[in-house]
Amino acid sequence: MHVLYISNTGLASPIFQSQGLPHIIAIAKKGVNFSLITFEFSNSDETEEYKNLEKLLEKSKINYYKIDLRFPKFLPYKVKMWYRGITRVFLLFLKNRPSVIHSRSYPPTFIANFFSMLVGVKVIFDMRGTYVDELVESGIKKKGTLAYLFERYLERWYIKHSDKLVSVSNSHFKSINKILSESENLSKNVMIRNSFDNEDSRFISPSKKDYEGLRLIYLGHSTLKYDIEGIFKLYQSIFNLYPASSLDILTYGNATRFLDEKEMLAASAAQKVNISYSSYEDLHLYLSKADVGLILLQPFKSNFVSAPIKFAQYLAFGIPVIISDNIGDTKAIIEKYKVGIILRGNYDSAALEIMELLKDPKISERCRMVVERELNFTKAVSKYFKIYQELDKN
Repeated sequence: MHVLYISNTGLASPIFQSQGLPHIIAIAKKGVNFSLITFEFSNSDETEEYKNLEKLLEKSKINYYKIDLRFPKFLPYKVKMWYRGITRVFLLFLKNRPSVIHSRSYPPTFIANFFSMLVGVKVIFDMRGTYVDELVESGIKKKGTLAYLFERYLERWYIKHSDKLVSVSNSHFKSINKILSESENLSKNVMIRNSFDNEDSRFISPSKKDYEGLRLIYLGHSTLKYDIEGIFKLYQSIFNLYPASSLDILTYGNATRFLDEKEMLAASAAQKVNISYSSYEDLHLYLSKADVGLILLQPFKSNFVSAPIKFAQYLAFGIPVIISDNIGDTKAIIEKYKVGIILRGNYDSAALEIMELLKDPKISERCRMVVERELNFTKAVSKYFKIYQELDKN
């Protein structure tokens, strides 16, 4: 069996390193031959981290092809992605025709479905959320415009014509089924939550608590979908209750919003905020020493069906979370297993609740147990492998 995996992000992207690469490597060990295409938007391919990832792919016997989208700058990135992607995939088909194309997110699915119509290859549309809603919420597209209607048309076309769909939460699964209800086949929609490979040797944890105080951690972007103001208000409330608190922010994007909010804090709290850029490989250095993980998101439609990978990452390290209400399946999991606090607008109440939860001597053990039961990496890999086998037979 030969699978072509097309990622919408670069090889060194923390998102791909956590949500895509571990699964490919694990499935390759089961005997699946992979070709991997990534689209590079920056000069990250010049870093030591990128070179190490290339070596990891070579060791795993995964054929890797990168497509540089930095030039020419005057062309829209989708035009460059589709043209260069189709050209590269055509050459791959001449060399060793894959039986399945696994497309990660929306833009690469255009390429996958093009070849599905051309040569009949099977397509997995690994949606990763609701891309069109994200375009609207970020201000890139405006509802009612031709550009918006075109994106929405493509979305429905991808869903209808792909052979398998991967949703990331129960709410996402249900929203897709509403579109599929007009067709005869609902079985092609499979729900696979984001999971974290906590057995990866890069994430062997050093011992915790070689410091004084309470350490909060936030991983991720500062784009509009994230409630950055809320993160700092929550931190201030916790700091007021427990002045030994500190906040580590690890980002791989623009830090301006973090810096602006930091300036709004009281001086004593601000000096205990650390904002830094971190490679994916170094996450364990921070996660292994944190006490509470933060996931605060805006009340956007795309967030209500999402499955934040940081939720699995925090819990895998035994860290309870404070998270916004109605984010994918996180609320149901937290309420069932008591591994965090749902933030409903009152920061002072959330601060008191998390301090009470941290008194539970079994909280870390319970967090790790949730990963095993609900966000299990091995089970996720088995689901993907089963999909590959099913499509390859057909």
